[in-house]
Amino acid sequence: MHKRDHTTTMQQWLAEVAQKLQSAVGGTLTGELDDMRRACEQAISTIPTPRTPIEKLVLRGLLLEFASRCAYEMHARSHRASDPMGALGEQASILRAFVRSSDDPLKGFLGWVQLFFRDVARAHPRAAARRIAESLDVKYRQPLNVAALARQAHLSNSQLQRAFRKEFGLTLRDYQGRLRVLASLAEVMDTKSEATALLVGYKSRKNFYVRFRKVTGLTPTGFRRLPDVLRQEIVNRVRESLKRDDHRRISA
Repeated sequence: MHKRDHTTTMQQWLAEVAQKLQSAVGGTLTGELDDMRRACEQAISTIPTPRTPIEKLVLRGLLLEFASRCAYEMHARSHRASDPMGALGEQASILRAFVRSSDDPLKGFLGWVQLFFRDVARAHPRAAARRIAESLDVKYRQPLNVAALARQAHLSNSQLQRAFRKEFGLTLRDYQGRLRVLASLAEVMDTKSEATALLVGYKSRKNFYVRFRKVTGLTPTGFRRLPDVLRQEIVNRVRESLKRDDHRRISA
């Protein structure tokens, strides 16, 4: 009777673990690093802790399989082609994480999450640069914190700066400045320059004027005096300079 109860409990535990991992798979299908990382971390936070040596061994195997599949899918999306050497590197990352914490499969899995997403970001810095650009698109009003953005991208400051310039032909500060000027073009016609500067993230009107003139070739007053068609041309030009185009590089 005791053996049958233990077997039933084991089956229930295994079914729950399988269900949690299956749910996590949905979050790894977009190919986006942040979505995959969150899905993996969520899976770990909801998986029931193994209570016996057998459950621990089974969980270890399930997590190894899950990590391997995630690594393969992410690698395939990154390269869109077969790259056995890259795949081997990701498998090594998986093994390192689990070997370092052989007594705790959940801890080993978290170790793999940290190694894997760090390694993928370093191997594909241009993809990381694009994600940072998307973040700046939303948060351009905030002060630029390169160190925080680098941590977000799992890169060093210099790695992020190089990757960003290679991807966009602009420094992070120049990219942010163009975003601010683009936003100001819709405001400066009906709002005083001082208020517009504050609205788009500048604490100093002087800094706003310098950036505005660098990007548009005009002062805010000069921009206001242009005919509608010429103002729209400038808006289009600034917007075009921010597009993500692998074949065109914009100089600040």
